[in-house]
Amino acid sequence: MESEGRRLLARHGVRAALDWVERVPAAERSVEVHCLHAEALALAGDLDAAAAICLPLAASGSADVARLLGHLEYRRGRPRQALEWYAKGTPDGLLLAWTATAHWAIGDEAACRDHADRAWRAAVEAGDQRALVAGHVALGFAAEMVGDCAAEQHHYEKALALAEAAGDRVESARMRTNLSSRLLGEARYAEAAELADLAVAQAEEVGYLTVLGIALCNGGDALLRLGDLDAACDRFERALAVEHTVGSQRLAYPLAGLGDVHQLRGRTSLARASYEEAIRVCGAEGDRQGLVPALVGLARLMVGHDLAAAAELAERAHRAAVGPAAIRTLLALGWVQHGRGDHERAAGTAALAAEKARLHRDRARLAEALELLAAARPAKARAALLEARTICRDTGAAVDADRVTVLLGALPHASAEERAQARVSRRALASRGVPAPVEPVEIRTLGRFEVRVAGEPLPRSVWQSRKARDLLRILVVRRGRGIARDELARLLWDEDSGRVGHRLSVALSTVRSALDPAGDLVLADQHTVALDAGRAAIDLEDFLAAAHEGLRTGDREVLAAAEAAYTGDLFEDEPYDDWAVALREEIRVVYLRVARTLAAGAADVDEAGYYLQRLLAKDPYDEQAHRDLVDALTAAGRHGAAIRAKARFAEAMGALS
Repeated sequence: MESEGRRLLARHGVRAALDWVERVPAAERSVEVHCLHAEALALAGDLDAAAAICLPLAASGSADVARLLGHLEYRRGRPRQALEWYAKGTPDGLLLAWTATAHWAIGDEAACRDHADRAWRAAVEAGDQRALVAGHVALGFAAEMVGDCAAEQHHYEKALALAEAAGDRVESARMRTNLSSRLLGEARYAEAAELADLAVAQAEEVGYLTVLGIALCNGGDALLRLGDLDAACDRFERALAVEHTVGSQRLAYPLAGLGDVHQLRGRTSLARASYEEAIRVCGAEGDRQGLVPALVGLARLMVGHDLAAAAELAERAHRAAVGPAAIRTLLALGWVQHGRGDHERAAGTAALAAEKARLHRDRARLAEALELLAAARPAKARAALLEARTICRDTGAAVDADRVTVLLGALPHASAEERAQARVSRRALASRGVPAPVEPVEIRTLGRFEVRVAGEPLPRSVWQSRKARDLLRILVVRRGRGIARDELARLLWDEDSGRVGHRLSVALSTVRSALDPAGDLVLADQHTVALDAGRAAIDLEDFLAAAHEGLRTGDREVLAAAEAAYTGDLFEDEPYDDWAVALREEIRVVYLRVARTLAAGAADVDEAGYYLQRLLAKDPYDEQAHRDLVDALTAAGRHGAAIRAKARFAEAMGALS
């Protein structure tokens, strides 16, 4: 009789199985029927109701009862208590497989492998389809613990094939979830996201809440890496709601995921709250799969705030980690070592993490190990970061690729192309709400002059004297070219450097101090001084780069971005310095070309009028722009606006006569 109920559960889900149980008279319900009832409730997330059915049957010695009671503890995130229940049942294939899974959860590699092998032999001997599926899963977990990625994936795929062949949609959802985890481990993010979404849809169809939360978290992790942070947050929030419904300690999974998103976006307090709650939920005996990522995330977060706390968290995570999870903990320890200034140890830890990442085919952690190596050994930074970026791009890890590109552009000898790419990546990160890993000094020259360090504007008092501020402005105008000390002295004091050498040295020292921590942003020797323009974010350089690119390619999006970036003439608030006139006029001419090109290719009269008006605001005597505006308005039938435009044209031309 119970075989019909199990078929309904496998093929049609929880609701169908519960309806079937309700049709069986209470007096006729066998232990097997009660177990099916409890299993359906457990799948739906009602762990307490499932326990209420199973506990009175605990003395029966049934393997199904022991397995279910252990499974309920496992789902609550208490794998050690699960093992106590598993030990009370007669060891058949299913019970042995779930015992292996609990040993996997606590990190007991030998016991996991032993029970997985025994589960497989028992399943083959009994010819039990469900036990064969569970046996493959247990063997996959055992393979994961020793880094045998190929075997792990093989067993999950075999389990999925068996479940699909049997029409078991419940087990299919679980297998797709496991496979998406494997794909995540290899940084196959797009595939992982797709498979996780299939698992989510299937779990929702059959009412399998206890796997739904994990599938949602897998999807969130994949989307996080792919750079879709809002969608990742949505998955983690949904998983959180599911785990709250289930009342599971697996709340740690989505909490750690949310912590990762918050940390990436620089929301330190929110990230810390998420990680700390995840650690609290796991407790001392919690599932290492939930505990280790939360400990690692919090350790990485605390490196910049409390190194002692970060070290304690990283070491705790390392003690708890088994198999591939240990790579994350090594990296956390390495960043702590780097934060302490122990660069040699950090480099050694990075090398060890890279070795393990290659063994486990963990490309994400390999890229991070290379990033740590770059930080610990500056001489190897460029090669390490280039390799890390290649990995990130190959895996589709958009945010990580942009982060590494910014780091490459910040290197002392970065090429002009690398610095340009860094500017693009910095904007891409900002569009996702992610702060750049290295904040350059920002120098704003179009319109009002302003300098920002670490995102904060420098007050005028920092400059101590007008001459120090003017010195920086002159260096900006030179656009990276050196200027002789004698010429600087004449421009600033109308004297040669022999007479004002001390004052020039003081001004240079003030500029360097103001721009700290830019380090060697200002380069000086006995004869010349220069600004390393590539190491600062200078708006005029960004404008000119975008404008020339847009004019060369005709890309209207690039041209529009350049036009919007032109917020005023060079040093518009201080227009009387002769040394700025030539560059001011050069930039203005480029802007007028950009505006004229955008107007000429406009889709409608409103767009054309906008750019022509902007052009005329900069050059009220541009005869062609006046004519184009009048013609565009007339052609659109806006005769009143055309008459007013014609009057302004006549007035401008009259002023020239």
